[in-house]
Amino acid sequence: MFKRLTCIVMLVASQPLHAEDIKFFNWDGFIAPEVIEQFEQQSGHTVSLSYFDNEMQRDQIIISGRGSAFDLALVDHMSAQQMFAQDYLTKAPTLAPARAQLFKQPFNDDCGSAGYPYAWGTLGILHRESVTETPVTSWKQLFDIPVEHRNRTVFYMDEVDTVAAALYALNLDPFTEDKAELKSAYDLMIGAKADRLGVGYLASEGIYSSFPKASLALGYAGDEYYLNEHSPYDDWTYTIPNEGTLLWVECLVLPKGKNLKSATVEFIQYISQPEHASKNAEQSGFATPVIGAKELSSKEHRQDTTLYPSADILHKSTAYKTLTFDALQVRSKIIEQFH
Repeated sequence: MFKRLTCIVMLVASQPLHAEDIKFFNWDGFIAPEVIEQFEQQSGHTVSLSYFDNEMQRDQIIISGRGSAFDLALVDHMSAQQMFAQDYLTKAPTLAPARAQLFKQPFNDDCGSAGYPYAWGTLGILHRESVTETPVTSWKQLFDIPVEHRNRTVFYMDEVDTVAAALYALNLDPFTEDKAELKSAYDLMIGAKADRLGVGYLASEGIYSSFPKASLALGYAGDEYYLNEHSPYDDWTYTIPNEGTLLWVECLVLPKGKNLKSATVEFIQYISQPEHASKNAEQSGFATPVIGAKELSSKEHRQDTTLYPSADILHKSTAYKTLTFDALQVRSKIIEQFH
């Protein structure tokens, strides 16, 4: 009886005096369920997940003030820096150990005071191996669609990424502000409309279930893992085209309007530990910026060149840049016409 009472007392003592619920706004399938379960068991806190389908939807929710419904959100580093400058985010508090000991460069600087690096990766082309006859090697194939993928191609609608793919296909700067070059990208995109199946981010439940015929799509490194697990087919693969690609970084940010909970900081520190970051990266299919985490993952994950590209691909690739308001407006109009 004494031992039993001791165990009960120790269990109660290990729980926080005030258990809190952490509301996390994230991509679907972008955190390992077992990591959340372990955190909840060890901390006594709970984590409630809400999902967004695309970046524009996420950004509109945060900047409209509705982001105050969440304690934590995942945002690409360029949007995070802009939101922070416009006072939509709370400054990222100090962690222990210091973030320079937790996160690799340049990812730590990419997020800066706006947040903490969680994942990084590339933009590329998703395709089903059993359907593909012509090897996918170029961005041109997303717009001059191979016969076997005609009326089976899905385009993600993003004013930066989708237009960048077209600019890469034309061997142009993906962040050009030259209107003649952007007109060339527009013409290329409009020419693909007749042969596409639809639009949307394929690696999300509401989209892949709407397009069961899909066999080619614009997507991101790691999306093939999600599709192979959740869609009706398990032969999805991912290719970084030879022309190069965009390099993205996702940051954990704190939307303004919520009082910062100690539980939220505790959760950030927990998922930023190498053993937990490794599980998240491997199970969700992304590259981790956490120091020491990649080394704890499986050989298959560590050697996956779609997640950790070769030096040659990285050399030809471009980190996201801030575009002027006019350049973004032109891209938005292109997407409106392409939709």
